[in-house]
Amino acid sequence: MNAEYLPKLLGEKNWPEGVKKEFVAQLHKFMAALTEASHASKGRTTLYIPNEDLTDPSVAAKDKDLLQRLESTVIYWTRQIKEVTSNQHSQNSAESTSPLDEIKHWTSRTANLNILNIQL
Repeated sequence: MNAEYLPKLLGEKNWPEGVKKEFVAQLHKFMAALTEASHASKGRTTLYIPNEDLTDPSVAAKDKDLLQRLESTVIYWTRQIKEVTSNQHSQNSAESTSPLDEIKHWTSRTANLNILNIQL
């Protein structure tokens, strides 16, 4: 999606400005959800970074639509981080897990939090 479709869709110049604004906002929400779902199946938390033109920070700071999209992305990240940090229990019930299962769970959790820390 990132390599093939996003550049084409974001580069579209023939759409009315209101339509393009809403489409881009919803596209980034979809990509964030898709990124989260595809990595969650592997037990990892990956933060979606939207492909925005931030080469000139002074110009970007004046673009209210861009700021709103970036703020929405940070809100999504906050929800993901809260979910990861508040989930301290293993998937299995406490009675049926062995010590090795518990070690595996906490090793996986530590790796996920380290990956998240690197991303931030």
